[in-house]
Amino acid sequence: MRYSFLLSLALLFILTACDNANDFASDSKLDYDTTELSEESMQEISYQDADGSQEVTVDRKLIKNGDITFETKSVTESQKQLLALVKQHSGYVSNQSQNSYGERISYQMEVRVVATQFDELYTDVLDVADRLESQNIRVNDVTEEFIDVQARLQTKRDLEVRYRTILSKATTVEEILSIEREIGNLTADVESLEGRLKYLTDQTRMSTLNLHFYERSNSDFGFGGKLTSAFSNGWQFMLSFLIGLITLWPFILLGVLVFLLVRRKAVFRKKRHE
Repeated sequence: MRYSFLLSLALLFILTACDNANDFASDSKLDYDTTELSEESMQEISYQDADGSQEVTVDRKLIKNGDITFETKSVTESQKQLLALVKQHSGYVSNQSQNSYGERISYQMEVRVVATQFDELYTDVLDVADRLESQNIRVNDVTEEFIDVQARLQTKRDLEVRYRTILSKATTVEEILSIEREIGNLTADVESLEGRLKYLTDQTRMSTLNLHFYERSNSDFGFGGKLTSAFSNGWQFMLSFLIGLITLWPFILLGVLVFLLVRRKAVFRKKRHE
């Protein structure tokens, strides 16, 4: 009985070690078709299952993000139009900010939208731009990582079930502590893989579109404003200079006293020579 228990425990240790040594358990089994895919099959990919017995077809997992920068006649009006478009395409604004410097008012907006609506929203945003400055789309295929994480997660869960089965048959404190330690490590691995899988699922389900748009002042130079600003800055500089002099009054007073003493001594010497 005890020999059988130790044998089972040893086999599980070996399985765990092998699983940890191969970060992606299904790497050697995945057999992706790298030939050009037709437009209809771009969203699907085939691979061999873990034992290589059959071919499995899954949806291709793509993370799509984009950036658009453009100039507009009115930041306020463009913001309203963009918010309406985001709502129309079932998206939401995850982050936004506005800043003003010089004669330029700019606005940044990060939009999250369902992946299937990304292309339509992207095209509609381009129609809002008065002068397009830059645009780009990035697509990252994470299908292989997605499958690998799923395979590793299933392996870890199966090992955890086996360890718990053996734990129920353990008879000594040493055996219990050893198995519980392995279960703890597996639980941590499972939580980490579940987190990664959740992240990949969220990123493939929702796409991100970063928008940066700005408007310029109607005035080409703004002489009046610059002249007023120059007078104001000059006045502020003069006040700062006076405050600086007042702050240094002990040194100024000492300098005046030294000058008077030197001058008096020079006059006294001159009179003696006469």
